[in-house]
Amino acid sequence: MKTGSAVSAGGSFGGDDTPLFLQLMKVMRVCGVVAGLMSLWVPASGKVVLPAMYGSDMVVQQQSVAHFYGKATPGADVTIEAAWLKKPVAARADNFGNWEADVATGKGGRRGYEVRFTDSADGQSLKLENVALGEVWFCSGQSNMEMPVSDWGKVKDFEKEMADAANYPWVRLLHVKRHTDIMPQTEPVIDNGGGWRVCSPEAVEKFSAIGYFFGRQMEGELGVPVGIVDCTWGGSPVEAWVSYATLSRGSGFDGVVKDFVKEGMDELSIRGFYQALVDSAMAGKNPCPAVHPDAYAHKSGFPGTVDKNGFLPCELFNAMLLPMTRMEIRGVLWYQGEQNGDRPFQYQCLFPAMISEWRSLWGKPEMPFYFVQLANYRDQKDVEPHAEWGYLREAQAEALNLRATGMAVATDVGEAKDIHPKNKQEVARRLALLALDKTYGRKVVSEAPAYAGYSIENGKIYVSFNAGAREFAPETGAIDGFVIAGHDGRFYKGEARREGDRIAVSSPDVEFPVAVRYCWADNPKVGLRGKTGLPVAPFRTDKW
Repeated sequence: MKTGSAVSAGGSFGGDDTPLFLQLMKVMRVCGVVAGLMSLWVPASGKVVLPAMYGSDMVVQQQSVAHFYGKATPGADVTIEAAWLKKPVAARADNFGNWEADVATGKGGRRGYEVRFTDSADGQSLKLENVALGEVWFCSGQSNMEMPVSDWGKVKDFEKEMADAANYPWVRLLHVKRHTDIMPQTEPVIDNGGGWRVCSPEAVEKFSAIGYFFGRQMEGELGVPVGIVDCTWGGSPVEAWVSYATLSRGSGFDGVVKDFVKEGMDELSIRGFYQALVDSAMAGKNPCPAVHPDAYAHKSGFPGTVDKNGFLPCELFNAMLLPMTRMEIRGVLWYQGEQNGDRPFQYQCLFPAMISEWRSLWGKPEMPFYFVQLANYRDQKDVEPHAEWGYLREAQAEALNLRATGMAVATDVGEAKDIHPKNKQEVARRLALLALDKTYGRKVVSEAPAYAGYSIENGKIYVSFNAGAREFAPETGAIDGFVIAGHDGRFYKGEARREGDRIAVSSPDVEFPVAVRYCWADNPKVGLRGKTGLPVAPFRTDKW
């Protein structure tokens, strides 16, 4: 359950199609104020201040450009000396003390570096120690990504996993603090001890288990330090992780005023409520641009539903996601969807839009984005054609139409009575296989064969795949997980067997079959696996 109260804001100024948060940053820079640094002390002389996401023990993305920024004496030169550089990098602070500089990074390795930032006003320096060059991955989503190794999560073999964490000093962890904001922010707020932490039993106790397990496997496979950023909040819906501009572009959220009205508020009251919050947030923050009405209301309605856990649209994007996009990363790991389980058609539109927006913010149109398809959950049934999670899993899979994406199928690692399954090691392993295969070019099998098409022949439906029988795990006898229907749309348990490279599905209750579904249930039976044991993703031949 989310605590606290806040609302989101977005939109555009003066009909400009540029997202509001980018316009805000632009206008604030013109005014000489960067919103994300307004809470940082502007020193009178000789002190460099960095945002909280930079610090000792951090991992900087290798073979890239690190974007450092912060505060210093107004008008002073800031010199950056990184031990991997042949010569320093210089930047000049503006009249408000803001400075920024791009620093090239070299090839990663298991070595710590010193990075020194010196203010020319009196030569005082800020020193970062044990900074590593390696791979940085950003983990986000709701509770199954948030679920920690110990604490409330207590994953499989958690006591052993806690003890083993001391053996991975080149895995570094950064935890974004859970908080919300009604306005787009640029200053990150960091939890987990206040900065980057070297992997240890204490560091992983409340850290994303999937993130940690992924990080330690990648560090071992790649031989370079791995930094993992945990930016999660249990119970959060996908609409909390996008900007207002993205949410308002025909993603199924245009009639949402009705949801507010159901809570006993009419449209006029809601608009007044939003305006009061925006006005309150802007008070005392001059010089700042006035908030355009589109920041809190939209001509077609408000930017989202009242989520049953209390989340409002865009507020996690504003507060937690957006400030982190100035940090260079390799890619994103995402596990979310349970909170949108009853709204799959909205999800089908909004999830790919979210991926595209995040890539745009990081300036990487094909930034790797790997996600977990919902695990099996609830009581198991042989026939469940209207399962909500069946449709949500399909909506998730639609994002595979975007380049540089991958889906870790998890329909065999869930638990019927626990929405937070304990085997996070296997989920992380499957995400790591996707990264090794698709990002790092390793020769590993990261996916099972996928559904490719079907034909109807002699009272049976023959299902074909993008690989032949030899790419599947051996099957003995009947194959679980199929249901079949005729023209009446009524599904029955299917009898499925392999015939060559295809699967033949039939039922004595369906004389003239027209459609089959596989693993289409909240807690399906998994009957098909690839030769390495990875499960085949759910699919259906119909669009009913």
